[in-house]
Amino acid sequence: MATNRDRWRRWGTASALLLGLGSAVVAVSPDAGPWKHRELRRFAAREANQGVAVDAGYFYAIDNRALGKYRKSTGERVGGWEGPAGGRIKHLNAGAVVAGKLYCAHSNYPDQPEESSVEIWATETMRPVGRHVFEKPPGSLTWVVPRGEGWLACFAHYRTTSDPARSRVVQFDRNWQPRESWRFPAPLVERFAGYSASGGDIGPGERLFVTGHDARELYVLELPDGGGELVWRATLPISAAGQAFAWDRGTAGSFYSIERKTREVIVARITRDPGATAVRFQAATCEGVYPLHLQGVATDGREALFWSWTDTLAKTDLRGRLLRRVPAENHQGDLCVVDGKVYVAVNLREFNEPAGRADSWVYVYDARTLERLARHPVPEAVHGAGGIAHHDGRFLVVGGLPPGVPQNFLYEYDTRFRFRKRHELASGYTRLGIQTVTWGAGSWWFGCYGTPQVLLRADAGLRLTGRWEFNASLGLEGLPDGRFLIGQNTETPEGYTGRVEIARWDAAKGLVVEKGE
Repeated sequence: MATNRDRWRRWGTASALLLGLGSAVVAVSPDAGPWKHRELRRFAAREANQGVAVDAGYFYAIDNRALGKYRKSTGERVGGWEGPAGGRIKHLNAGAVVAGKLYCAHSNYPDQPEESSVEIWATETMRPVGRHVFEKPPGSLTWVVPRGEGWLACFAHYRTTSDPARSRVVQFDRNWQPRESWRFPAPLVERFAGYSASGGDIGPGERLFVTGHDARELYVLELPDGGGELVWRATLPISAAGQAFAWDRGTAGSFYSIERKTREVIVARITRDPGATAVRFQAATCEGVYPLHLQGVATDGREALFWSWTDTLAKTDLRGRLLRRVPAENHQGDLCVVDGKVYVAVNLREFNEPAGRADSWVYVYDARTLERLARHPVPEAVHGAGGIAHHDGRFLVVGGLPPGVPQNFLYEYDTRFRFRKRHELASGYTRLGIQTVTWGAGSWWFGCYGTPQVLLRADAGLRLTGRWEFNASLGLEGLPDGRFLIGQNTETPEGYTGRVEIARWDAAKGLVVEKGE
């Protein structure tokens, strides 16, 4: 039988291997989705420096070596506890109340070697009644909460003493034996900005909610069975600047957090709008056979997929059932959907040649009927317009590239297609330029031909942040949950058939196609 030390070593080795992979990391961030935060009130609490816990009648403000007990109804302080300077209690973090006992995560941070324990107080008397000490812990304990028949805990690492990517979440049984372990996604580690998950708790829908050290954000995560990497589903703006928090189990959506600068406990309500439930996309095959190959895919985010074939525009439902199909001028490229309209990059002459040989346009269609509404010249795309995406009030047009040119060109337009700027992406030469473009998960992404095909990523300022071998050259669309649609096609004797797969961020490979979708 493996000992605890063996388990820690095995999980630590796996994490170290993962850390050696990948390209530059930026904070890829899913949006809030259907989650909403609304602050209700604040209470002054002098111990509100590390976190807060809550039960039916009271909240408990937590400092490094002090606790305060306060009435939820009035904020009146009715009790507390304080440890002596230089005593055994050094660095309390988050707390959770279970059956009349307050369980607090504790560590000796920043001292080395790391020591971690769960310290327990009786809430009625605020006297210590027990503790659990972890033998050779895999980090500094920041939070521990009940989950199932056992406990879920986070062991943190910080840039000042270690590598934050070594932080992990561990499931224990009721006897504190580790059963599963999860690492944080690399983009979320980057979001922690040198720290780790200061707070965590199981909230609505049995999802894991965590906070960082300083950011005014609450991250919604899923815990895959068997351990591995946590799945980052949403990022919810909140009024608290990180630190530990607690869900009030007695009131649906009631959320307690702290503002450490002002020593306040914040009471808020977090809700999930059923009408805003995110669509769960899955792999789908486009109905029909098409004479020329696929150029791009897009979605309205609700009920339809749009497929740009070289000389055909098609609309299907999310399962791929054909709803409309219209002929289009050759050569269509990649496309995007914005406010009920479909925008398609089109070049009517030559690609990948010196300036003067292309005839670049953006065609606009009604997303419901696929009736063509307008077309806008984009002559700045001098090597041929091949793709288009929209984000933050601007369109980005991409396209062809003459052989040997060591960077790609990105053409920025406002919503009326008035030219703003040509950007140069320091990508190195990519065969025939860029074929697809999307904004997704907090970054710009570009799919390119090649042997092998190339995937590029850039930040909001269009500075290159990653390059991988991955084929997104036939379709690339960012989804609200941080995943992506990836277009694929197959040539048959009758023509081409198309399909979309679902991909997710991966630090080593850029994107990986999810299995079983």
